[in-house]
Amino acid sequence: KNCKKNTSHAELEAHYELPDVLIICLKRFEQVDEDITKNCEEVEPTPLLHHDQSDTVYALKSVVTHFGPHTNVGHYITALHINDSQWIYCNDEITSIQNEVPKMGYLFVYEKINENLL
Repeated sequence: KNCKKNTSHAELEAHYELPDVLIICLKRFEQVDEDITKNCEEVEPTPLLHHDQSDTVYALKSVVTHFGPHTNVGHYITALHINDSQWIYCNDEITSIQNEVPKMGYLFVYEKINENLL
């Protein structure tokens, strides 16, 4: 602190830009020794994320869900948000429209919708 010695130093000023697409990944699997367990707790994703320091707003656009007991066994389904209350569920060749946000997701894809919206 106040050692009154000349030392070399550098000042760093960081500037960052938030991404247009934000992907949040939940850790659903945990491995202890040889045992792999899956967290099957439901999660209600927020439809909007607000970054307080920049007033950037992100909207939830899709959710990827894994069904199966292990990371190397199972099936993936993607739900795409199409309007205020509807989602297109994509399950291989089968698609359906549903009115419910997937609650077992592990990947949540948000898209920047506007800066300074709120």
